[in-house]
Amino acid sequence: MSANRWLYDAVGERHSIPQYTTALKLLAGQETYRQSFTIPTAAKPAPASCEVTLDYICNRLQNWIGPIQVVSPAVKSTIGWLYIKL
Repeated sequence: MSANRWLYDAVGERHSIPQYTTALKLLAGQETYRQSFTIPTAAKPAPASCEVTLDYICNRLQNWIGPIQVVSPAVKSTIGWLYIKL
């Protein structure tokens, strides 16, 4: 199985999100997922969405015809500018 995380910025450009995570305090309840990642510098500040694709290859036939691909629902967010006054 391979997993890819993608960020789509306001102009529809797809950016790869690094495949590492940070340690976060777990939230109470089932179906809760919290993930931190670094926004790619090329992503435009504005509304954006994030999705994960999983590719499964279980046997030789799938290796030949291609993997089963599962795509997560898009998670909507906003990319903003960080302004630091010196």
